[in-house]
Amino acid sequence: MGSFRLARTEEDIKREITQIIPTLKDYRIDGIITVVKVELSSDLSYCKVYISCLGGSSSTKKIIEGLESGCGYIKKEISLRIKMKKMPIFTFLEDKSLEYASKINKIIDKLV
Repeated sequence: MGSFRLARTEEDIKREITQIIPTLKDYRIDGIITVVKVELSSDLSYCKVYISCLGGSSSTKKIIEGLESGCGYIKKEISLRIKMKKMPIFTFLEDKSLEYASKINKIIDKLV
């Protein structure tokens, strides 16, 4: 699959997961949840979904547990919305880019 097509599929999956998350009925999934990034393997077997929320690391871990338990529902909804030959296995991960950026800013401030 070409890189453009893979990137387009990643964006489609990201858009659909963003729409599906508010419909999940799990007590662990609450607050403002952002799907930051979706990485799809080249053979479409695995999909890493990076999640961020306002509550911090502890609430993000709780939300990821809720998303893992609702993974079957998410896969079913995506299969209904996006036509794919193979449905990937979803892995939900915490996005740590904000923490990394603040760490880099602190290092730069120390240098200046």
